[in-house]
Amino acid sequence: MVSLKIFVDTKNKKVVFAEAGKEFIDFILDMLSLPLSIVAKLLKEHNESKVGCIGALYHSIEALSPSCFESDSHKGMALKPRTNVVIPLLSCYEGRSGQQASLQPTNYPSYGRKFVKEAISFIVMDNLEVKPMSATLIKSIVIDFDILTEQEVQVGCNEGLNLLKASLESQTVLSTVFLWNKK
Repeated sequence: MVSLKIFVDTKNKKVVFAEAGKEFIDFILDMLSLPLSIVAKLLKEHNESKVGCIGALYHSIEALSPSCFESDSHKGMALKPRTNVVIPLLSCYEGRSGQQASLQPTNYPSYGRKFVKEAISFIVMDNLEVKPMSATLIKSIVIDFDILTEQEVQVGCNEGLNLLKASLESQTVLSTVFLWNKK
């Protein structure tokens, strides 16, 4: 689990920005490194295969007879690329269909790979745009501090997958996952 502080515009009911540390920024950067076939597979395993046409593409390739491919291994290479992407926030979905090599936890002291420095705080916009935190930046983003509330949210496996899905569908990812998508 990773903690994230979101700042919500209560008047317009949307996340204005989030204050994030290293673990969350490393997680969203790890999402960028996922091959599309792994994204499609993760979403399919979570019954979320309706993200654009990626789910349909994955399902159609999965359903093709091996005789349609140059060799037996080519179908597997398309559906299960050999990669060592490690995203512990999504590792709770590993192993259902043999994708363990891509989603195994590591011995890192924090999540996944280390992209950003520990000592820096970041602002993450609703569309996942990342910027180093500064008072000047916050003043340029927030028009009315009176309508802003702070909430601490936990990002675990389900939220991680929802963030991945929403990032493919929406420009309001944080609002979608933490305000509108509450189940």
